[in-house]
Amino acid sequence: MLGARFFSHSLRSWKKSAGFTLTELVVVMALTVIIALVAFLNLSNYRRVQNLKLTIEELITVIRDVKKRSITQENGLPWGVKFVNNAGSEYKYEVFWGDIDSQEIEKSYVLRGGVKFSNPSGSELWYDAAFSAINGTLPENKIISLISSARDNIVGDLVLNTLGLVVSRLEIGSFGFWELDDIEKT
Repeated sequence: MLGARFFSHSLRSWKKSAGFTLTELVVVMALTVIIALVAFLNLSNYRRVQNLKLTIEELITVIRDVKKRSITQENGLPWGVKFVNNAGSEYKYEVFWGDIDSQEIEKSYVLRGGVKFSNPSGSELWYDAAFSAINGTLPENKIISLISSARDNIVGDLVLNTLGLVVSRLEIGSFGFWELDDIEKT
């Protein structure tokens, strides 16, 4: 008898609290929206970082191929890459063969969406990285900087040294970047 009364009482109390209150529903919806927003922001940031990484990897592949073509003297001439910054319209790089004065463009590539050149800057418009025939060296060191166009402090650099070696680096969350190559030691 005691068990039947307890069961009956707990069944009645369960029927009274069988749903959610409006406050509980609003709290759950708010938490869901906040979690979805944080996930979306992290996903878009991840996409921008991956876009920049892929662009750098593509550039490295093209530069190494151009260096190899210059060493083997394909077409009988040295090869190079021109990095073009049209400041606001199109950011591209071009593979060329021939001397600096008489270049023949073989192929032109446009940077991935959301990625642009920071260096060469808008005032310089372009950089040439022309590899020497036979040894594949460069006449000077070059730093090609790429940034995310979303202004979220994602910076990638390609460092081309005079030996023709290509090194990349990626900085996420940088507030500033200054090249300090011209500082003289005292």
